[in-house]
Amino acid sequence: MEEIWKDIEGYEGKYQVSNLGRVRSLDSERPMKTPSGKMTTRKYKGHIMKLHHDPHGYNVLKFEMGTKNIRVHRLVAEAFIANPDNLPFVNHKNEVKDDNRVENLEWCNVEYNNTYGTKLDKIREQMKPKCIAVEQLTKDGQFVKRFESAYHAERETGIRHTHIKEVCKERPKRKTAGGYRWRYADE
Repeated sequence: MEEIWKDIEGYEGKYQVSNLGRVRSLDSERPMKTPSGKMTTRKYKGHIMKLHHDPHGYNVLKFEMGTKNIRVHRLVAEAFIANPDNLPFVNHKNEVKDDNRVENLEWCNVEYNNTYGTKLDKIREQMKPKCIAVEQLTKDGQFVKRFESAYHAERETGIRHTHIKEVCKERPKRKTAGGYRWRYADE
């Protein structure tokens, strides 16, 4: 696919974004003071800019010091995709947050963006408690029973899951819970 470059709104003549999701600065001249205090101009060669990931996994960059991060997928959408309904969000069709090619992006509303593809499944998976199997032992270390998690052990034995976890984590004040020693099964 041929790479097409367009000026970024607000930075015309300084920065451009491509349909492949890359950003570049353009050749420029900027005024500067020499050590003697005389004003002159300095030439800067344009280049492809290095992108960084924000905490959510999106490609971002800063055009100038002191400005906030700008998400690249939004720059691509603003430059290449019409938005006649003035939709506020940009969706990645393949759900890869750093794939900013124009054919992978679309304007959308909040409901569409928040329920697109496997997003709800991913959120549900993140919300699940992480189950770590625990083993119940007598005070002298004899195996009694294995449970899918401390929560399951509490349901069956009545011993508080927080106490079981404290024993498993070898907290100094708690050596037993409910008269038993406990350990994580994966140890």
